[in-house]
Amino acid sequence: MRKEIKHYLQQWQSIYDGKPWYGPSLRTVLQGLDAETAYWKPRPGAHSIIELLHHILCWRRHFVQRLSGNLDFSIQLNSPEDWTAYEGLSEEKWKGMVKELEDNQKEITRLLNGKEDAFLEQDSGKGGITFRERLEGTIQHDLYHLGQMAMMKALYRLTPRQA
Repeated sequence: MRKEIKHYLQQWQSIYDGKPWYGPSLRTVLQGLDAETAYWKPRPGAHSIIELLHHILCWRRHFVQRLSGNLDFSIQLNSPEDWTAYEGLSEEKWKGMVKELEDNQKEITRLLNGKEDAFLEQDSGKGGITFRERLEGTIQHDLYHLGQMAMMKALYRLTPRQA
């Protein structure tokens, strides 16, 4: 049976590029952003949109590894792998990360499409977390940081620039 998997896939897709009830999708928030906007920080010590996207991708890669059967794969919290500081402006790097998000979305969708509902109750590796909990956590994580990115985008537009 695949009723629950289909439900999660619908949620996953809606958050990424659908029309979720809460507001703009992840793709909508990122659409049209240039490197200047993506790298901007409202103050020192804050995360930029590119840093938030890097962090989202880090944990999505983690999820792909677990879905692919690499149950020992881990990421150290708050490590440079988890949170990378981006300095300077690189339009190429920014566009590459947006493309990586698109590819990652397709990969997770492909991997979940190959699963049955019973898979959701299986242990997803270290920590005694089921795949259901890991999937829900990844969705929640994306939403949390999506809100931050939407706020950063709005703040950038409201902040005066020096000529």
